[in-house]
Amino acid sequence: MKKTTRMCGLASIDCFAHKLQLAVYGGLRSVIDDEDQFTTFIENTKKFVRKLRKSPVDRDHFKDLQSLEELSPRWLVKGIEVRWSSLHDMLERFVENRSVVKAFLIDRSDYPKFNSGDFSMMMKILHALKPIKEATTMLQGRSVTISAVIPTIVVLRRAYHLIAAAAIVTLDADPASWKTADKYANTSELLIQLLGSFLQLKNFVTNWL
Repeated sequence: MKKTTRMCGLASIDCFAHKLQLAVYGGLRSVIDDEDQFTTFIENTKKFVRKLRKSPVDRDHFKDLQSLEELSPRWLVKGIEVRWSSLHDMLERFVENRSVVKAFLIDRSDYPKFNSGDFSMMMKILHALKPIKEATTMLQGRSVTISAVIPTIVVLRRAYHLIAAAAIVTLDADPASWKTADKYANTSELLIQLLGSFLQLKNFVTNWL
């Protein structure tokens, strides 16, 4: 696409929705002191979903548990980095089925385990990703034009400022708690670090401003 615009003598403009996705993954990677630990947390979620989807017996058991919990029989989805907003979608569906997941794992040692701290972390990340998810969905509309870019940046930065203010912690908090015995002791501080990175969207969209 870029080469085509150059050959035609036209200005090449990057996809803003894609830039938002880069901001998400760039922000997550830059603020977490122990990236391996965080990667394990995400990979365990993916592994649970992948293993469940491959076993017809486990799927039926999971569906039965959903019925007992009176939850909609919606399948868990796996996050794929190249698929926009898939991390948000994976965690959202997982949290929705929290009680089912916990019941399913009672007598299963062959699946990754998740404690209350894991689910707490999922909800905090979801809270941080929601504005990006909504903005990306809006930008994919057929009627959206380039004029939506700058207002979207302004709205996103305002949204993250409001979330950060509500958390009552500073934006420069140290996310070193990932290395402590209680790795989720200060998840609010980690969340604010994540928000702080998202507030730097200008680093990804300098050419727009």
